[in-house]
Amino acid sequence: MPPKNRSFNPEEIKYRSTMSRVVRIQEDAIDIALTYGPTISEGIRAMEVRLKRAERNQLDIEAVRIAIREELESFGKY
Repeated sequence: MPPKNRSFNPEEIKYRSTMSRVVRIQEDAIDIALTYGPTISEGIRAMEVRLKRAERNQLDIEAVRIAIREELESFGKY
């Protein structure tokens, strides 16, 4: 129940409350996560951001090969 001297704002509670879950993870995974952030949760979030960024920046080698092959074939026709 909200305090009497304050108005009740459900949005505020939504952002303040967090769910947590107890999970078992290996010791080395804890160490790895803690190298990316101050807590295990923050470390996992930081790893996810870095993985997504790496996926966006990664070259699609097969697409490059196809484009080069098509260009070389088009030069052979002239």
